[in-house]
Amino acid sequence: MVVHVWDREARAPLGGGEGAPCIAQEPAGPQARLGLVVPGAVGTAVERNRLKRQIRAAWRELRPSVGPVDCVVVVRKGAVGIAFSELAGRLESCLRSLNVLTAPVSRFARVTNGAV
Repeated sequence: MVVHVWDREARAPLGGGEGAPCIAQEPAGPQARLGLVVPGAVGTAVERNRLKRQIRAAWRELRPSVGPVDCVVVVRKGAVGIAFSELAGRLESCLRSLNVLTAPVSRFARVTNGAV
């Protein structure tokens, strides 16, 4: 899993990747926004949709603790078949490593090994 985060006010990447897409619209409010990229090579449509649902569910739990940023999650092949708690823990650890969590979140299991 790769997470890219953009600061809305500066319209610049905070980390996680090179270059930032041009954002045409103004921010809707102080809440963080999530974008998902799940390529067809990740798995079947059923597997891709399951991953998207799981990441959105984890995001709903983390969103109150995330600052006003735009977050794009790029899912890699290795994410298929991972337990929800591990997937959510990896999302949390990615956001924590990018310093976008404004409050501590301990609901999900901590994952310290490699990226998905």
